[in-house]
Amino acid sequence: MVKVATFFLSLCLAGCTSANAINSNPSLSDIRVKEVGADAESEFCRDFKLSDAQVKSYFERAEEISFKQQHDEFDYLPCYVKGTLQRQGEQCEFIIRAGTTAEVVCKNNLQIFYGCNTCDDTFQPEI
Repeated sequence: MVKVATFFLSLCLAGCTSANAINSNPSLSDIRVKEVGADAESEFCRDFKLSDAQVKSYFERAEEISFKQQHDEFDYLPCYVKGTLQRQGEQCEFIIRAGTTAEVVCKNNLQIFYGCNTCDDTFQPEI
């Protein structure tokens, strides 16, 4: 019985460690918006744009998610901003879509997906 309890406790602690590692947001810096656009010409995306500061705010609040989560739990919208950033010292490119999702691709072929359920205010025009 003690062995079973010890084993169960070990699994619980290992799970906590893994969850913390996945949810930690690595340091992002040197964020630069390079392009604003849409997948197709549309009036819907006419006013969608984000500043460097809004992109920084987005990534501070967004969480890393799987591609499946991005597909199943978030809206895909054609409006986007693209740019560059540094992620843990690696040069990366990002695309953030109006549906509060993002994809970051780094030079080392690392691809990370983000989603944010609390970022709607970040996507409001700056005054």
